[in-house]
Amino acid sequence: AMEGKSSSSKDSKIKLKHGDVLHLDSHSLRVTAGGFKSLLATGFQVHMQTNDLLHQVFNFQPRQEKIHLSQLEKKMLFSPNSTAKKKQTKVRNKDR
Repeated sequence: AMEGKSSSSKDSKIKLKHGDVLHLDSHSLRVTAGGFKSLLATGFQVHMQTNDLLHQVFNFQPRQEKIHLSQLEKKMLFSPNSTAKKKQTKVRNKDR
């Protein structure tokens, strides 16, 4: 018997895009989420963000603010040659 473990009372979490977290606080929600994840596969994340039916099923509201960066903006922000990265490197080298 599994006396020390009470998995039915555990709160499961699924991390979603944009910093959202889906809380599954009942066994039926965990089973339902597992079914949707296997059915939708890689589309699960997108559907959890946009599908009103899934929002109702899981009592979930996604964040409204989403930051969209163009390819150029991403490149400028995350590139090792970006101004922010160069400044970070200077600070690190100064502290060594």
